[in-house]
Amino acid sequence: MYKNFLLFALGALFLGHACKSDLVDDAEAALNGLRQATSDNLNGGFLEHTKLSVQVDTTAIETKAAAQKQIEEIGKLFKSVKSSKCRTALKLIEKVTSDAVDTCVNAQADEAITLIYTKSSGLADSTLKTVYDQEKEIVICGQADEDCLNGVIATIKDKVDALPGVINDEIEIDRAAIDEQIGLITACADAAVGKAKQLVASYKSCVV
Repeated sequence: MYKNFLLFALGALFLGHACKSDLVDDAEAALNGLRQATSDNLNGGFLEHTKLSVQVDTTAIETKAAAQKQIEEIGKLFKSVKSSKCRTALKLIEKVTSDAVDTCVNAQADEAITLIYTKSSGLADSTLKTVYDQEKEIVICGQADEDCLNGVIATIKDKVDALPGVINDEIEIDRAAIDEQIGLITACADAAVGKAKQLVASYKSCVV
């Protein structure tokens, strides 16, 4: 009888350790799922940030081209002018305006790209920290605390389910911020061209 009891006790002990070991495996499997989901969603977020960078570059190029076209139209007003004073003024206006457009567009575009990089890096840091935090929780639980491990597993599953929404929400916020930056790119070019038109108006007598 004593022998049977000892076998029963050993069997129960082994079964208990096996269950706890399985629970640790489940926690590790859940953590691996979070790692994979994080990687997949961050890749998607990186792609969207890359698209925003391309949009900024495209806007900068198109804005410069459009401004240069307007500057050339201003130059046509002076095409038949014989006055050397007026021709000199025109060349100065064209150069100053072209330089102003290039400077402001480049500065605003650089600011937008820097913002995208900062946002992308911040998103990666925050989502990777979530993985690290959950990994740490598993270690803190240890193999003995079943309630703790079950709680961590449930939390990880919630994190996985919420991850796509978290990434998408952040991308939408970033997209709105970049739209504002793009508006500043076009606005600074328009301001430079507008100033050129005002300067040309002061030389109205040259084109009469």
